[in-house]
Amino acid sequence: MHRFHHVLLLCILSISSLTSCKKDKCEDKVCANGGTCNEGTCTCAAGFEGENCNTEIRSKYYGLYNGVYDCVGGPDVPGPMEVRAGSSGTNSLIFDDGSFPFNVDLNGTAFTIRAGQGISGSGNFNGNQLVLNYVYSGVSCQFTGSK
Repeated sequence: MHRFHHVLLLCILSISSLTSCKKDKCEDKVCANGGTCNEGTCTCAAGFEGENCNTEIRSKYYGLYNGVYDCVGGPDVPGPMEVRAGSSGTNSLIFDDGSFPFNVDLNGTAFTIRAGQGISGSGNFNGNQLVLNYVYSGVSCQFTGSK
């Protein structure tokens, strides 16, 4: 009987130690682009999002926005604005109206035109809409367009 108690106690201890082992939730999780795993969830590096950090945040803004250029003292002019990746990191975009490309820095849904390009201003994205307020050659303008 004494031996039975030892065997039973050994079995109970073995079972409890086996059930108390937890599998590392990050063992099979791959977080891309410098993301880190914590308890099975990726925390993405700046500029990336998604379950595995595979998506550049700025990529959702790429495309051709058709809209209107409205400048003080002039007529409204319809036209496009292309938005594409810039080369200065994951918060860099290039805006191109077909004749004058310029660099902007993205911060969330807002952006600011980078200094030193002969144009200044800022704006934001709202879903598929782009609003840009800028000053070029001393003239204040606004571009509003949609994808």
